[in-house]
Amino acid sequence: MKLSKFEAWLYDNQPLSPEAELELRNAMVVSPELREQAEGWRTVRADLENAEFVGPPVGFTYRWRARLIRHQASHRQRQVKLALGATLAGAFGSLGLLVMLLLISPAGLAVAWMETAIQIGRSLEAAVRLGDSLIDGMPLAAGALLFGVTLAWLSAIWFASLYRFAFQTLQNGERK
Repeated sequence: MKLSKFEAWLYDNQPLSPEAELELRNAMVVSPELREQAEGWRTVRADLENAEFVGPPVGFTYRWRARLIRHQASHRQRQVKLALGATLAGAFGSLGLLVMLLLISPAGLAVAWMETAIQIGRSLEAAVRLGDSLIDGMPLAAGALLFGVTLAWLSAIWFASLYRFAFQTLQNGERK
């Protein structure tokens, strides 16, 4: 529904220029429908301005908050159920795929498992050899470690002594 410029002026809250106001009054003299609309709009506007504020009924806010909390809890439960369902569907799908692979080629799967077990065994053998070589070199490493720790301790004591000597406070021109 498109309003004429006179109707738009009636419902607009902005003040009209003197020429526009004169033009609107002349249009209301000529058009009784426009005059009725203007009178109806004035009545509605006065009713809106004079209406009392009506607050919510007693207990409405409490009931609304309680309903909101119940809604949020049920929404969370739905999300958890959906996540659980998706997880279970994925697990059963994976299990089904594994069963299907077993039924299609159990010999191939057994060969793959044996190859994996052999590779794990080789890796463990290499780890044992590495451990043996570390243990064989341990006496030499332990001596070097003990020498390094002792040297570091003596260096710290020497540094602390020099620091204390260099920064002693002077009283009456003499060292304390």
